Amino acid sequence: MKYAFIQRHKLVWPICVQCRVLWVSVSGYHEHLARRMDIAQRRFLSDEALLVHIPGPTHIKFPVV
Repeated sequence: MKYAFIQRHKLVWPICVQCRVLWVSVSGYHEHLARRMDIAQRRFLSDEALLVHIPGPTHIKFPVV
């Protein structure tokens, strides 16, 4: 919640001042932003990009009956 407040008001007050007042570290705030960007990027991976992370064969052949 504190990080969201800082993000919303970063144009009003300097980030370092907000962090000091809210008792959070500036590095913690920047780590939080980096994690959010990483999660957002992974959310939009294509199927082909996801396939490289699945172990085993990429396709299964079923017998024709």
